[in-house]
Amino acid sequence: MILVEFYETTMTKVRTDWQGVTTSTAANKLSCTVEHLRNLRKEGVFKIGQHYKDISRPGAGRPTYRWNLEACSQYFDIPPEQRA
Repeated sequence: MILVEFYETTMTKVRTDWQGVTTSTAANKLSCTVEHLRNLRKEGVFKIGQHYKDISRPGAGRPTYRWNLEACSQYFDIPPEQRA
């Protein structure tokens, strides 16, 4: 209960009404590499809850991500010189 209260008071609301696809499927559909998606996530360009979500179980050795193709595609639709 305390964790939920902490989450609700410190986190912004995010869209969770999308199912998401695996990293390899997202890379294929977005015509980029898996490494490029990972780099954009690590650099903070892609935001959790907006561009991807972590569906791994607690204590998992490595995270499992699902990607929001619509949000990621919107980012790639912006010309590179205009991306923030």
